[in-house]
Parts: sequence; C-alpha cells; structure tokens
Amino acid sequence: MSPAERYVIRERIESDWAAKYPQHSLARSNWEASESITRFLDYATTRGVELCARHTHVEACYKATGTTVVMAGVVCGVSGANLICGLREGVYYPVLDQMQGISARYFGIDLAAFDREEEEMGRNRGQCDYCKSHPAPHDRCAVVWCQCPCHPQLGAK
Repeated sequence: MSPAERYVIRERIESDWAAKYPQHSLARSNWEASESITRFLDYATTRGVELCARHTHVEACYKATGTTVVMAGVVCGVSGANLICGLREGVYYPVLDQMQGISARYFGIDLAAFDREEEEMGRNRGQCDYCKSHPAPHDRCAVVWCQCPCHPQLGAK
C-alpha cells in the first residue's frame, strides 16, 4: 500500500470517527488551548492566586421544611426552608472543582454527550467499525484510537 493510499484511508477513518464522536472531536480540536489554560491556572494556584466566583443562593441551597399538601392544585401547609449549602451570599469561593464544567462550556462541549461517547468507545475498544464488519485481516484503519492487531503495518498516526 502506498503512502498516499494510507493517507486517504486515515483521513476517511478520522472523518468517520469525528462524525461518530462529535464531542470528542471538539475536545480534540481544542486540546492545545485547553492545555494552555490549565497550565496557567496551575501556575497561578501555586502562587496563591485562585479563580473564584461570587456565591448567589439558588433553590438547591435550601431544604424545604414543614409539611405541604396539594389540594385542588394549590399548595397548602407549613412552608419554610433551611439553608443547606453552607456558603454565604455574596462571598467569593474558589471554583477549581468546577473547572471541567467551565472549560467545557467555554469550548462548547456537552459533558453528558461526551460521557455517553466515552461509554460507547469503551464498548468498542480494541476494534474499529471496519474490523467488526470484516473478520479477515485488513489494512484500512491506522489511527491511535483503533488498537486492532490486524493492521500494524500502517502504524499509529
């Protein structure tokens, strides 16, 4: 197989992969920028600077107390709520534990869809789609995510 043929095959496989796993493709295309941001934040944190956000209480910050009953579409009973978030309104708190979600939103990545793709990739680990449908050895896939033993001559990208 010529280098040009291998290149065409790799490009077709990468295109198919991007169509099948769009969130991973988006993450892959933004990897360098994301890595730079992460390194900068790590550097800043080691020097005592942290990314923070001002806390505003939302519904999840409260736990309902009392008893309520719905009668004829109207909520009746004792109302009340206890603050359970443990944070003070208007105070700045570090957001390092939220960085994955923040960076995903910045790059337009849907984390739930990304996780579903991860699960599907885990089920398909070790064989590309071509290998699954063609049991005989072949040389059509040659990308990092495919670990089929039937085409080592193409090598990883």
